[in-house]
Amino acid sequence: MLMGFDDAYEGVSSLRNIKESKQEEPLTKNEIETNLRVLKTNLKNSKAPYTHHFRKYLKKKSASDLSWRVPLASQVICADSEMVRTLEVEAYNFFMDPAERMKVTAPDLVKDNCDSFVLNFIDSITDIPNNRLLHDKSWKESNEKLGKVTLGILDILRDIWKNPAFGPKLVKSQSEGTYMTNVIVPMIRASLKDLPIGKSGYISTAERQSIASKDRRGIGKRPDVMFIASCNERIYELIYCESSRIICDEQKKENDKVKTWREMNDGMYWAHKGCKPDKDEFGIIGIQVAGTEMYLNILIRGMDEIHRFYNLRTVKIPMQPTDGNTVFKFIETLLTIRNILHINISLLYYALPTSSSSNTENSSTLPMVIMTGILTPSFHIYYSKQLNQLPRSIKIDTWRRLTTRKHPLSIEQASSIHPEVEDLLNKAVGNYIKQKERQKMKPVTSDCETSLRQENEELCISKQVLEKKIEELLDLQEQYKSREVAMTRSLEESGEKVSQLSDSVAFFKSIIPDTKKAIVSAEKSIDMLENKCWHLEDIISAKDRKIIALVNKISSYTRYSDINIEPEIYSSIKERKL
Repeated sequence: MLMGFDDAYEGVSSLRNIKESKQEEPLTKNEIETNLRVLKTNLKNSKAPYTHHFRKYLKKKSASDLSWRVPLASQVICADSEMVRTLEVEAYNFFMDPAERMKVTAPDLVKDNCDSFVLNFIDSITDIPNNRLLHDKSWKESNEKLGKVTLGILDILRDIWKNPAFGPKLVKSQSEGTYMTNVIVPMIRASLKDLPIGKSGYISTAERQSIASKDRRGIGKRPDVMFIASCNERIYELIYCESSRIICDEQKKENDKVKTWREMNDGMYWAHKGCKPDKDEFGIIGIQVAGTEMYLNILIRGMDEIHRFYNLRTVKIPMQPTDGNTVFKFIETLLTIRNILHINISLLYYALPTSSSSNTENSSTLPMVIMTGILTPSFHIYYSKQLNQLPRSIKIDTWRRLTTRKHPLSIEQASSIHPEVEDLLNKAVGNYIKQKERQKMKPVTSDCETSLRQENEELCISKQVLEKKIEELLDLQEQYKSREVAMTRSLEESGEKVSQLSDSVAFFKSIIPDTKKAIVSAEKSIDMLENKCWHLEDIISAKDRKIIALVNKISSYTRYSDINIEPEIYSSIKERKL
């Protein structure tokens, strides 16, 4: 942990440096000069036909002329740069050859398939569910359809099992983003593919801000994944997913659990703010991935207005080859998510809209005839002209207003030719035409809106990254405090050692003059000793000569040829002493 703290502390010293840490670090002038020098050297050694032109171009350039954002400052020559565009044809073709060889023209069969797809495409998808569904412990799709979805999930699972990133050696080192991108999101997409809910829903994986959370709390949470549905011109968030890394500690698991049920709770309030889905039926789905376990949760609102949170299933995510039972339970859980979502969207579509003047949601107070009649408006054929101009949602809303207002019309009156019916339909047609005219103005600004939307998404992603950085740094604050105390103590101890070293330095400085004197005295003594050595060498040399002379003299008196043999009788005492 201390090493992780040191890395974070050295890389980002304060929260205000987080934004700077994401930006590219500019090159210094010296670095740019070095890069230009290396590039010129490489061009000098190159025999390519473009080198002469490039070297001539670079002679006019200096480090001060280049920004660190320009590729040339980093020894990179771009094909769309001025120095390349001004090449002669032969040199230009030589420079572009590696890239041109990578371009491949698709076969005619591919083009034919594309043309056939466009010509034969029929958009038969409708936003209107066929009928109102309820949770009754049954699948709402055929076994054949469920089998097809299962095969799609298994195809994704096969790719995961083949992915070396999730093999035994590397699986523990993968980040949360890798886990989400390669495992969790593909599984959710495959399980919800071709769901018979029309064009009313999509999966958001960019950690988009929750509308429900923002509406209720002012600041929206950002789930890792959401399923967002559009129903009766209103946006609903029906699935929230939070995920950890493959290696998950208990604290992260608990934090994600709290975050998930809070998001689900906000989503339920938001749903009932727009309509009145059946209580004890409609629910918000929460998926929590903690390590290799997936928790399927549901939050519903009961008839007593109390929100209830349930864990429906807890299964192991089979990221690596395992037994068939584990895979079956995982697939069954994903299909359960599909089934619940299918029913919930049906309940939303056929739900009674929330009154703008009242936020009460007690559906038990409504007569049964209204509950059935509002789902099947039966206007008189006399009003076909008006009805043909209105979408189904406005027809339902008009029928509801006629049959549920303070002085409602009976089903028979609303189904007949009645002045109030005609007046309300005419107003609805007029308002709808005005709305369509306003929408015609939208294409004028569609490009701007698209650009702004893309920029907003990029900003949201950047903001989320920054928020995660902030969370990490906040987690390190406690360690920083204790670390700061330890560093303070260490500095105090270092101060004492510095003081001791200063005293030692002062002492050594004080004895330097005496040491110098001692060195001078020693040098004089050495000189005297050297002189004595020379004198002694002279004496020794003189004695050596004298000895040689005496030996020669003795040799002349002896009768033996071998001077190494001692004579038996000495001629005199003087000679014997020698």
